[in-house]
Amino acid sequence: MTNSRGRHVTLLTPPRVGRHGDDAIKAEPRGRFKSDASLAPDDVTAFKRARERWTSCCPRSSRGPKRRGRTRSGLSPVNVATRFPRVPQPLGSGQRVCGFLSSASLCATLDLALCFPPVRSHCPLASRSSFTLKLRGKALRLDDRGALVLAAYLRNNGSVTGLDVSYNNITDEGARRVAELLKDGNCILKYLNLTFNCVEAAGAEALADHLKGNASLQVLQLSGNKVGNSGGMHLSRMLQVNQSLRELQLIACDLTVESINALAIVLKSNRTLLCLDVSRPLLFSQQEEWLCHFSDMLAMNRSLLELHLGTAGVTDCGLEMLTVGLKVNRSLRYLDLRCNRVTQDGTLHLAQLMEKNCTLEVLDLSFNRIEDEGAVTLSRVLTRPKCSLTQLSVTNNNISSEGLSSLAQSLKLNSTLTHMYIRGNKLQEAISQAYRELMSSGRLPPRHTDVSVFEADGRFFLAESSNRLRRRYSRYHTPPPGEGAAPL
Repeated sequence: MTNSRGRHVTLLTPPRVGRHGDDAIKAEPRGRFKSDASLAPDDVTAFKRARERWTSCCPRSSRGPKRRGRTRSGLSPVNVATRFPRVPQPLGSGQRVCGFLSSASLCATLDLALCFPPVRSHCPLASRSSFTLKLRGKALRLDDRGALVLAAYLRNNGSVTGLDVSYNNITDEGARRVAELLKDGNCILKYLNLTFNCVEAAGAEALADHLKGNASLQVLQLSGNKVGNSGGMHLSRMLQVNQSLRELQLIACDLTVESINALAIVLKSNRTLLCLDVSRPLLFSQQEEWLCHFSDMLAMNRSLLELHLGTAGVTDCGLEMLTVGLKVNRSLRYLDLRCNRVTQDGTLHLAQLMEKNCTLEVLDLSFNRIEDEGAVTLSRVLTRPKCSLTQLSVTNNNISSEGLSSLAQSLKLNSTLTHMYIRGNKLQEAISQAYRELMSSGRLPPRHTDVSVFEADGRFFLAESSNRLRRRYSRYHTPPPGEGAAPL
């Protein structure tokens, strides 16, 4: 077939991925259409027919809602034909087909691109010439075959430094395929997001084994995968050797006391990890002995900037043990204790900590039970000259007018605190005037809090807004001079 310019054109079809490795990736026609179908001389018409051919091969339920006059990527066929050639081309040669390369690896890439239009966005860990490939599962989801195709495409690609395949159906076999990218000496992948897939212990073991010799990956997100105790132990051993990983997210990964303790012990000597998130572990012990290991780790660690212990069942006694190590720590900037069982007694230990530790900047106490007495205790320490706290979140803590008024008064005397989040408490009319004065004077900008003031019938009230405490503090801040890794 020839196009309007007299050049030979081959119509691309969604490929079938074989079951016998990368060599089995071939571009084969599917459905009732043939590869020698007649084409109009216009390139745009040929491209339209290629899209129609793909949609006929995929069921309507997997293609999402019908959109008139537009493709699934939100662009008209003409715009797609002009924009898809800008997608970075993998190494290899082939004939140009409607702006694409017709090599076997690019056919596999087009299969993903048509099903999951890649979203180009600059990664905070990448340069301007690189980007993060986002293939989050929505109407369609990647499985292990898709992971095989993706690994074949990225093996020799020099532009993709971030890969987001969260919310898909990738299992241990697919995780092994992705992990094989990490063992390559030429791997430039810095960001890998496998959140909420079906990866278990075997997949975590494969990732850990390949990360031992990897020097490029900086962020690994495995949240929502049931790696269990065995997977957590493999990741702990990896941290003993790896010198590049700076952020590790293991939220709701079914980690037990044994793997949590192993992570704490390894971090005593690790000097590169900046952020650790082990929220929602499976802890059945009531003695909270695992917090003793974290306390010892914090006393010795000099690089960790951010620690997330949300939904871990931390009580006032456990918090007391944790603050013992925090009092001598000089690196931690962000402490996340949301969704625990901290009460007004626990705020006494935090107040003593903030009097001695001048490095803690962000404290998240959301969804606890500190109530009015705990809020008053925190407000007292906020007025101390040595307090270095810049962001405080006490949302959903059953705080009424007394505690919220005390926090508002502390802002007038404090010069470092810039963000305060109080939504989910008893926002009564009595405190509306105090927060209205703070916002109107510029002491508490509206974008730095999660409430807003509105007037009705000459009276002022507080309404909840959508602002939230920013996560991943370590991506935008550097460790102390001479300690930890280089800035991200």
